[in-house]
Amino acid sequence: MKMSKGVPGAIVVLGNLLRDGATIDPDSGLGPLGPILSLDTLGVYGSNVWLLYKDICGENLSAMVMVLRAHQLGILPTRELLGALRAGNNGRRRATGLDIAGLGKQVCERLPSFRLDVPVAADVTD
Repeated sequence: MKMSKGVPGAIVVLGNLLRDGATIDPDSGLGPLGPILSLDTLGVYGSNVWLLYKDICGENLSAMVMVLRAHQLGILPTRELLGALRAGNNGRRRATGLDIAGLGKQVCERLPSFRLDVPVAADVTD
């Protein structure tokens, strides 16, 4: 709840990460906590969690986990990821400059078990 800062969309995304994160990224040593700890390390909380999921990753939880994993693997520099969030906060949604498909390809090359195709329910109440 603290990481969500009370933003309803962030609450749902964080819950979905806990529920589905380990299925998406089975190689994560921290299981479903890996992406959440990555968000914390980056200082991404509240509305920025929602912005990353909705606008940068196109409402695709697998893509969001992949972006965070790309950062962790050193494929996506911190400045680029945080720059995309700043751009979104300034009203330039989807004009992030991140090559989501290219990042996905690189992550999957390094982590063959990574699942970009995991179907995820819309909310945590299912």
